[in-house]
Amino acid sequence: MKIILVLDPGESTGYVVDTEGCLTNWGTIPFDRKLLWEFLIMQTPDIIVLEEFVLYPSHAKGLSWNKFHTCEMIGIIKLYCDMYGTELIAQKASDKKYSGATKQDAAWLTMDKCDDTTEHTYDAYQHWCYYVRNNKGGKIYE
Repeated sequence: MKIILVLDPGESTGYVVDTEGCLTNWGTIPFDRKLLWEFLIMQTPDIIVLEEFVLYPSHAKGLSWNKFHTCEMIGIIKLYCDMYGTELIAQKASDKKYSGATKQDAAWLTMDKCDDTTEHTYDAYQHWCYYVRNNKGGKIYE
């Protein structure tokens, strides 16, 4: 069974899980390194798609004294991929603009009713849509 895990790491990490082309799980993980590691172990993904972190010069001053939790979470994800041989695909934050996803999608409307759904979950959903549209896998429910 092919599992694709899409992550939007940050102060909290939004996620969607694609099992054989269908969204089967979604939500948000609070900033907790051990909890993220345990989540990755539990999911056993074949592919992880994540939103990469890039510090743009125009945002640098505004991030002074930032602890960069996003980078810590990405490090955990990369370590998992290295240790378990999981394919890692990094997408730019701007890629989600070209996903074709909207908050009116049937899939998103279902996800949005859950208690642990946040903007990070929606970002992960958008990255999943972008991955599906550009990698010829899975289905998008309109």
